[in-house]
Amino acid sequence: MKTAGFADWVRPRTLGGLALPCVAAALLLAACGNDNNNDNGTTAAKQPAKSTSEGKSRDISGTGSGEVELDDYYFSPAVLKGKPGQTVKLELKNEGKAEHTFTIASQKIDKELKPGDTATVRVKLPSGSGNVKFICRYHVNRGMRGSLSTASASSSGGGSSSGGSSSGGGGSGY
Repeated sequence: MKTAGFADWVRPRTLGGLALPCVAAALLLAACGNDNNNDNGTTAAKQPAKSTSEGKSRDISGTGSGEVELDDYYFSPAVLKGKPGQTVKLELKNEGKAEHTFTIASQKIDKELKPGDTATVRVKLPSGSGNVKFICRYHVNRGMRGSLSTASASSSGGGSSSGGSSSGGGGSGY
């Protein structure tokens, strides 16, 4: 008859008694994790970032105002086109479930909007040809960016500015 050694006595109790609680605790902690993007626990797998190429543009060169929808995780429209040097009043609407920002660092604009909030900002388009970038500070890593650009010479004025919102998002460039 073989006598049980110390290792035979410890192993079953240690592995059997601790392995299951350790695995359960690890799974529980992983399920409670947060990506620290202030997005109310929504993960990229549940809400994939919109492609930066999907963003639609709106010509605001014939108006003094426009509307930008902030949603999870895109701006719509993502590109606003206007006249060089034009100042435009933008109405911002957070239609998403997460808090977002409308940030243009070069113009010292940084509006935080909780879900359902609206805000108004005045922005200036570039003096010559080019772009002014805007982002959501919380979700820029998910592609939430856009731009203000000068309308091309082939654009006709007018354009829609304050009705409804177009789909798409992400923005271009940046």
